[in-house]
Amino acid sequence: MIRDLSSPVYRTRERAAAQLMDAGEQALPALKQLFESPAGFDTRRRIKQIALEIYLTTHVAPPRAFLGISHLGRAGRTSDDARIPVWGTGLLITDVFTGSAADVGDIRRGDIILMLDGKPSIGEYEATNFTEQIGRRRPGAPCTVGLLRDGEGLYLREGNSPGFDPAELAACKYEKVRTEDDPRVLPGTTALRLIDPSGLNPKSPLVRGDLILALDDELLDADAEDGGIGNWAKKRPPASPTQMMEPNPLPPGIGVRKKSRASAQILRGGTWHTKTVRLGRWPSYLNDWLARSRNLDGASAAAALEGFEAWWGATFDPKGRFSERADGDQRWRMSGSSLSD
Repeated sequence: MIRDLSSPVYRTRERAAAQLMDAGEQALPALKQLFESPAGFDTRRRIKQIALEIYLTTHVAPPRAFLGISHLGRAGRTSDDARIPVWGTGLLITDVFTGSAADVGDIRRGDIILMLDGKPSIGEYEATNFTEQIGRRRPGAPCTVGLLRDGEGLYLREGNSPGFDPAELAACKYEKVRTEDDPRVLPGTTALRLIDPSGLNPKSPLVRGDLILALDDELLDADAEDGGIGNWAKKRPPASPTQMMEPNPLPPGIGVRKKSRASAQILRGGTWHTKTVRLGRWPSYLNDWLARSRNLDGASAAAALEGFEAWWGATFDPKGRFSERADGDQRWRMSGSSLSD
């Protein structure tokens, strides 16, 4: 591991650094010996970062795990992304940190995380809390996420979607599917796969293979053979008394019921992936990484860094020869137009 800190391969250096951090205080003698050798600046910089992690774990608090994604929380009922099931939530990944657990595990930008450790984000188990749950774990701990990749979500509403007719939709041929039939259907929910769309209006956007996930913003009836689509087409739920027609021809304060418009949520295409990764550490280049990686307030984080610098000077660099900047390191010297170590 020690030799790998000087590897020309970035991922090899990163892996060695993580392993030495996990090794803890027993790695300090070898790290100190390498630091005192004619090692390059990048190697000594990594040694200090490893020593910082070991110091914090020993004297401050254990590290929180880091998956390595930036994301946006999405709710099925309010999101403009109809791929997320109604009553469900998801994490839309907007970026993946290079070298992170997510990157190594082939989790990609644009994926939507809908399950954590086999449990779907339906109801009170919200995906927006996944990162907090992951943060309670330690680096190196396994983590399994279920995600939807690609695909298209359609939200059809009577009166707004050309060719959308509830009666025609209910008359089509379907097969009821659950998660064991199609992993895109979350556990505990049911979907209808469209087999024959030939009876639909030519303007209908639906095609063979589309999955109906919800009707009128409600999950399908898992007990009904047809998923409840027959009753849905025949009977509209009553409108809320607060829904008003515009303009209201009656005196103020008297409401007029407005006919409820049918809706259907559709998933087209996409693939389901289950990824098991080993969680990593928070990268030090992130803002407030120390506070976030140890769940500290600003004052505690500053005190921890001050304590480390004192320990580092006494243990590794009593003469203060190492600088965080390459051009400030006394072991570097200018030779003509080149910088050498």
